[in-house]
Amino acid sequence: MPLLLRFHHFNVFGERRTGGGGVVVCETPEFPDPRTMQALAYQLQAPETVFLDVAHRRLRVYTPQYEQPFSGQAMLAAAAACAHLTGVREPQLFYGAHGDTRVWPHDDLWWFHSRPAAARPSGVATPTLLAGLGLLPQDVVGTPRLVNAGMDILLVETRSRQSVLQAAPQAALLAQHAQVPGQVAAAAVWCRDGDLATLRVFNSDQFNLYEEFGSGTAAAAIGGWMLNQGGKPPFSLKLEQGHTIHRLVTRLSVLHLHVDDARHVRVGGKVWRVGGGEIEW
Repeated sequence: MPLLLRFHHFNVFGERRTGGGGVVVCETPEFPDPRTMQALAYQLQAPETVFLDVAHRRLRVYTPQYEQPFSGQAMLAAAAACAHLTGVREPQLFYGAHGDTRVWPHDDLWWFHSRPAAARPSGVATPTLLAGLGLLPQDVVGTPRLVNAGMDILLVETRSRQSVLQAAPQAALLAQHAQVPGQVAAAAVWCRDGDLATLRVFNSDQFNLYEEFGSGTAAAAIGGWMLNQGGKPPFSLKLEQGHTIHRLVTRLSVLHLHVDDARHVRVGGKVWRVGGGEIEW
């Protein structure tokens, strides 16, 4: 007997319904085995697919090629899916491999609360890391660090927006030098200009490079890093992502980062439901 799953398709962090990054949420009272979930994520071909136990708010997150230990945009999509099913927009708590995450609506945005970020040296010489990202030493502010606000991301701040847009990572080098056990290599290149930041996020295995349309996880890591660097709360930052994804269709994502007086990091954005249906497997 085939496995029958109902799914919902969302665009997350888009200012318009057709913007942002696609996330599919599949309703599943019990998780299929990992091989089946990976195959379904590949079949659906969304940037991320969430398998959600609606009753207990448990979830797993997959890209078409690998499982993610955490995803901010997946949390927001899961909350929007539950709101669609119940007809009630309310605070929710979700449980994943990373622990629990609180999500809530405010006005027309959904927000998630990030766990405290931990930063550590990458263990790789800065020139070597920058070569893997297609950046020069003079492009960069400070020293790149691995920052974990749900998963490890190599965070690289640049001196100019142009450096962000011109970054040209090499899949094999990024995978080699930013690899962390239990997850795919991930790097975020960003630049701040006042209250506006430009962000690009890359994931890589040894053979392929993937650029994300919208990464709430990277935005949370930036908030945690700014606190670690002495940033005085409260502060807010608007992040734009998606400018330079070289595809036939490119879509801008807008992410809102806020750190309150109590040093709590939260990331928000608009979530749009664009459809749904059933898949047999």
